[in-house]
Amino acid sequence: MIIPVTQAGVSSGYLPPGATWYSVYDSYYGTNSTTGSTTRYAPTTSLIPLFVRAPAQTTVYARKNRFELLIAFDPKTSFASGELYWDDGDSLFTDIASHNYHHFNFNATVSSKNTVIVITKDKSATGITLPALENVELVGHPYIPSFKNVTVNGSPVKLDMSNSNYSPFTHVANITGSGLINLNKGQTWTLQWPNSAN
Repeated sequence: MIIPVTQAGVSSGYLPPGATWYSVYDSYYGTNSTTGSTTRYAPTTSLIPLFVRAPAQTTVYARKNRFELLIAFDPKTSFASGELYWDDGDSLFTDIASHNYHHFNFNATVSSKNTVIVITKDKSATGITLPALENVELVGHPYIPSFKNVTVNGSPVKLDMSNSNYSPFTHVANITGSGLINLNKGQTWTLQWPNSAN
């Protein structure tokens, strides 16, 4: 959600209550934001305030970038879920039932013991190859992840340690690896790692 400035002199914006909102705005990146009408700082030298709802049910459709998954945990349930529909990006259709696309469900849980992300492919497309999932970014992740013990379907994976990181201040974790998950092979993938207390 973008909070645009539509009137001169306005210094507050409104985030609907009943949901958790994380900032994806510069220095406040990954921080939990107050809902309702509150002051939102947006100097003219910065980008406008931008937020993602937890759990966000949005799709990221940027085929020129690496394939990434953003997970925003609900702090009350320690859970997040979402869906991804992926087609060729060009075809027009009138009936989704007969359309050629991939459909995925994502479910993630975080605890002091571990983080578990389950990806399930519910529908496969014909002739549409997916890029490998190479980055998972988690906001609202209150525990320190063990990057040395990350597995996919029980098998250890090698991470890009220069781009895998965690901030105990913002509670943002990044798990990055070349070809981390090949979504073209298989139907279900479980990405997990142990955690320790902050």
